[in-house]
Amino acid sequence: MFRISSLIAGFRLFRQCNLRDLYRNRLRTTLTILGIALGVAVLLAIHLSSRAAVVHFEDSLVRVAGKSNLEIVSETGQPLSEAILPQLSWLWQVPSHYSPVLESTVAIQQGKHPPNRPAESSPDSESLSATLVPLLAVNMLADRQGQDREDQSSPWAPGGEPTNLWDIFKPAHAYVGQQLARQQGLKRGQKMVVWANERAVSLTISGILSDEGLGGAYSGALVLMDMGPAQALLHMPGQLSRISLQVPEDQLESLQEKIQAQLPASWVVQRPERRGQQVGQLLRAYQLNLMALSFIALLVGAFLIYNTLSITVIRRRSEIGILRALGLLRWQVAALYLMEALWVGTLGSLLGLALGWWMAQGTLGAVSQTVQQLYTGQPVGHLRVEWTDFAWAFAWGMGFTLLAAICPVWEAATVAPAEASRRGSDESRLHRLSVRLSLLGVALGLLALWASIQPPVSDFPLFGFLAAFLLLLAAAACTPLLLQALLPPLSRLLSHYRGAQQGLATRMLFGALGRTSVAVASLAISVSMLVSLTVMIGSFRETVVQWVHQTLQADLFIQPAIRSLSRNTGFLHPATLSLVRQTPGVRAVDAFIERPIRFQGQQTYLGAGDFEVLGQYGRLPLLSGEPLSRLMQREQPKMEAKGWVPTLVSESFALRFGVKAGQCIEIKSPTGLLTLGIMGIYTDFSSEQGYLVIPRSVYAKRFKDDSLSSLAVFLHPSADSQQVRQQFMRRLPRQSRLSIQTNRALRAEVLRIFDQTFAVTYAMQGVAIAVAVLAILNTLLALVLEHRRDLGLLKYLGASQKTIRQMVLTQALTLGTLGTALGWGVGWLLAILLIQVINRQSFHWSIQWHWPWPSLLLATGLLLLTAWLGGLLPARMAGKTMATEALRAE
Repeated sequence: MFRISSLIAGFRLFRQCNLRDLYRNRLRTTLTILGIALGVAVLLAIHLSSRAAVVHFEDSLVRVAGKSNLEIVSETGQPLSEAILPQLSWLWQVPSHYSPVLESTVAIQQGKHPPNRPAESSPDSESLSATLVPLLAVNMLADRQGQDREDQSSPWAPGGEPTNLWDIFKPAHAYVGQQLARQQGLKRGQKMVVWANERAVSLTISGILSDEGLGGAYSGALVLMDMGPAQALLHMPGQLSRISLQVPEDQLESLQEKIQAQLPASWVVQRPERRGQQVGQLLRAYQLNLMALSFIALLVGAFLIYNTLSITVIRRRSEIGILRALGLLRWQVAALYLMEALWVGTLGSLLGLALGWWMAQGTLGAVSQTVQQLYTGQPVGHLRVEWTDFAWAFAWGMGFTLLAAICPVWEAATVAPAEASRRGSDESRLHRLSVRLSLLGVALGLLALWASIQPPVSDFPLFGFLAAFLLLLAAAACTPLLLQALLPPLSRLLSHYRGAQQGLATRMLFGALGRTSVAVASLAISVSMLVSLTVMIGSFRETVVQWVHQTLQADLFIQPAIRSLSRNTGFLHPATLSLVRQTPGVRAVDAFIERPIRFQGQQTYLGAGDFEVLGQYGRLPLLSGEPLSRLMQREQPKMEAKGWVPTLVSESFALRFGVKAGQCIEIKSPTGLLTLGIMGIYTDFSSEQGYLVIPRSVYAKRFKDDSLSSLAVFLHPSADSQQVRQQFMRRLPRQSRLSIQTNRALRAEVLRIFDQTFAVTYAMQGVAIAVAVLAILNTLLALVLEHRRDLGLLKYLGASQKTIRQMVLTQALTLGTLGTALGWGVGWLLAILLIQVINRQSFHWSIQWHWPWPSLLLATGLLLLTAWLGGLLPARMAGKTMATEALRAE
């Protein structure tokens, strides 16, 4: 009974003291709630949208694999030959089951475009009117494992009409997933136009799959075909993506070894989940980097909590002293202010959950396009939200709230009654502690320096983000001493040039060092986040612009239109190369092929091009700075004399695997091990997974593959690129769907993809500005309310309302200027961390430093304008302060 009455009394005291104060200062309270809400919202939105990519990929992998527990895949990125299937017939006696699988990606054309229209497709026309869809092919008659995944005798959706089951074996017939049918308005018997490699083909829909089993893979947006028609559609006769096996678990290891002994060296028998581990690892790395950036937004929101509570404790020290004198214990005082922090944090976190769900709808599009373009080649499905997601985001919001409340709550609990009765006692103590805080800041800075030089943890820059966090704390700890050094000379300077009143306004900030320090530190954190992201993105974009102009030297670029939607799918027919070479005006063609391979257990890319053409006409940017032609003349004979294949590697590959020019490495090929000699390292921003580039003649011979990914066409100086482009379009088959871009158009396309990839980070810049604005308004309102008594005394001594307002606006601009200046300094250091440490460890790219002055100056001007506008309302309130109120207070 005593405990219940104590709780009731404690709640009444909390309602009368804390909640009433929060309501009285409801504008400042609202701004604080919005600050923490923004942090939680960004965290939840990034978590939901990026996790959707991971969950979508893993769920589809499980559904497609079905009950298989082993699979045969190629480590060279080459298709498998179905000639191996008879050699596996002994598995039926185990008993075990094997099933050939062919998997690719096609594009569903939007709108009414007949398949026989002329064949031009550029990113600004038809290529943007198509949607990527996975195509899966199995043996419909013999695939008993497929029947475990999906009832093949009833492939239509529940409630649909039966169809002739033999239709699926006809050429150009397919089942479609229920989600795809809904999106495209497709029905049984209807035709749809798909892009497969470089062709547009019309498929007849034999039925609609249900959402269960295989039909639910890829969120129900897939095309399912029989093996034979699919191989004809993709121009892959006798070729497979993999072979799925279902063997007894108690014999799995022995059978795995026995099967492996029958296979070529470049083929491997593995668990199905291993195939997803590499892509899943890349997706999680992308997710973790976005999450780390969103934590910075939440950290800024926590600083607003710290700001509000600190100013509340400073302003109400005398009240706390009275409560202590009346018998309230320290832990009870701490409980009151902890409850206040939890109250504000709870409201902010709950609002952030609703805001985050809304923001996730927008960020999903940006994340989906990035994942589709760079990682999986498949669009991300819809958001999948569970209550644990909201609980996770809410817990982080409350965790940062508690972290931000520790110091203010401790400050409130340690207030002595006698000390609280003396006005300004807290400020004098802070003046004494400023040196110690600065020493702590220096220690945190040194710790941040140590963390910045640590290696990544599982390819994630954990210590890099730790260094960024420690740097922000170090800046906050050094702020009081910095203001002690800057405010007095600034006050004298303003007194000399602007009058004694303006100097007095700045002096008042020095007298309220605790409040001023919290205000400047909060603003500096917001500004540093804005500056660092702006510099990082600006530097990265400028580096990409220079790389594009240096690398893309060809006059025309040709590739399957489907590759404009995803770089991981679509190949050119070798006949296209002959056609292009015979076109008048063409001087040389660099035919390029790229395939995903595994090197040292990790996924990377093997590329093959025409080195002679590249050396004569291209300008591949080597890290050494020398021309490629000179490097080839010097190094290629040396490599060939040693029996090594002359190879160029991208910088991301070199950093990722720790290789250098002059070394040799080995990769698997269908004809055995291939020894590669690294001639040089070049700059590349097309993939963080890295590239190995070998001569295409060697690739065709050793990999038995003459397919192509793209063509870089160099024209005679007298040739007109648009006219040659029109000739290509007229000479190509009418069903072709190619992207034929000029040099200028492709450069613009690369930058479009870059901006699309960083769309989420651009949103983070907007959040940084919003949180910075909240910090300014919150702090200025609290400070001016605290100075009302001092301003009232000045008014009593003869100062006019205009003078009072000007003093408050001077304080606003002073805080804004100091916070922005400190934020610029910290932001510069954060940008170094982002560019030299975090980005380098995450993506293995070297970015050239660039100051995007227009964006930075615009943001700075906006922040200073916001600081001035934020002082208008407090200035107006201060101007209305009655002198009699100040006298009564004294």
